[in-house]
Amino acid sequence: MSGRRITFVVAFAFAAHASAFAAVLDSLMSGDLRVVTHLREIDPAALRALENQFRYDRRLADRGASFQETDVVTQHGLPWRRLVIAAASGDTWFIHYEHGGRGLHSHLVALSRSGNSWHVVFSGTDFYPYDTLSKLRDAIRSGKFREEAIEL
Repeated sequence: MSGRRITFVVAFAFAAHASAFAAVLDSLMSGDLRVVTHLREIDPAALRALENQFRYDRRLADRGASFQETDVVTQHGLPWRRLVIAAASGDTWFIHYEHGGRGLHSHLVALSRSGNSWHVVFSGTDFYPYDTLSKLRDAIRSGKFREEAIEL
């Protein structure tokens, strides 16, 4: 295969990939949403599916609760992640949370239901948490969330 053809194939695959993620985030950007700020308001099965993706500590602290923000452990037993905001649109949940440790950062994860199962369909990372839907939408429009599938 020629270099030019390989470049075309890679560019096409990237564009299709980016388009698929844009479609997933479209309902968050403009759809009819139910916005929540507490873990108890998130579909329990969707939340469990997300927590099952976490490495090591599978807990998520509620919004405003204490969590392990840095890699310097001052209080043992705190979760490494904390909810910022979540929103539901149909069979999709968008969950935005902070992740402590070395380099505090945030994640935006979209989970979609297929039958009785929930699957991660988008995962992005940024350095900042966005505590309102309008701030989260602005961050997405500005391209702040790097697609990240390595660690949630």
